[in-house]
Amino acid sequence: MDAGGSLDWSRNGSWILFQNYSTGIDRPSTVWLMHPNGENKHRITTTAGGTVTWAAGSFSPDGQRITITRAA
Repeated sequence: MDAGGSLDWSRNGSWILFQNYSTGIDRPSTVWLMHPNGENKHRITTTAGGTVTWAAGSFSPDGQRITITRAA
């Protein structure tokens, strides 16, 4: 996994939100969540063919929602 860009920790420290760069694409193509120990990793966005750039994401103050910026 080629993670990069901005990352954010959930308020309770249970999750990390981060971007992944797909092979051959120079911009973040998916956004993932995982526990700090690396378990329960799962993708929360899908981008066909690298057509979208994902920017910084963050958890809401109560940790119940996520915001992510994207540009086509």
